[in-house]
Amino acid sequence: LVQTVEFSPWNLTYMVLSDVALARWFWLFAFCGCVFEPLYYAGCNWNGAECGDGVVPRIWRLYSSWDPLFLDMTAPSLLWLRVMCTLECVVFGPCYAAVAVGLQPFRPEGLHTPWLQPLALLFSGALVYSTVVYFAMEVVLANSSGADMTMVFLINGPWTVIPCILAYKTATVTPPPPPVGYPRTHPD
Repeated sequence: LVQTVEFSPWNLTYMVLSDVALARWFWLFAFCGCVFEPLYYAGCNWNGAECGDGVVPRIWRLYSSWDPLFLDMTAPSLLWLRVMCTLECVVFGPCYAAVAVGLQPFRPEGLHTPWLQPLALLFSGALVYSTVVYFAMEVVLANSSGADMTMVFLINGPWTVIPCILAYKTATVTPPPPPVGYPRTHPD
């Protein structure tokens, strides 16, 4: 079901502002996946107890106080978590940045790059799937790990909600065609 949005300065402004907000979320996710998490994993060898007192280990220990699974991920039973975190850094991190770049309008009409929709839909599905698996494992292990599930859901919720918004936006709304006589900067 594709919905065409009527062209007006208000709709164009709304589209651009919502894209800016989404892009900022994806830049934050890219920073976490490409910089923050790799710094922790490489510097701490998957074990928070081996870390020093730098900014990254302190932030990680704060999060681990709510989700103790992340304090020491060297246990064989946490292989699933190490695999998910590695995917976050190696695959998802660059995809976050690509989506953020793709959300920038490249035409005056507010259109996105042509590759954004397929990437956004595929990537949103992968993100939702991975966070649902993560949440399910957290719920199953909550009693034994002592995780504060409220904080786990609050902190990790954006990694599920924001991709759902992106998928809805890219799958259901087609940007309006330019009005007659509107100057075009790129050929179709």
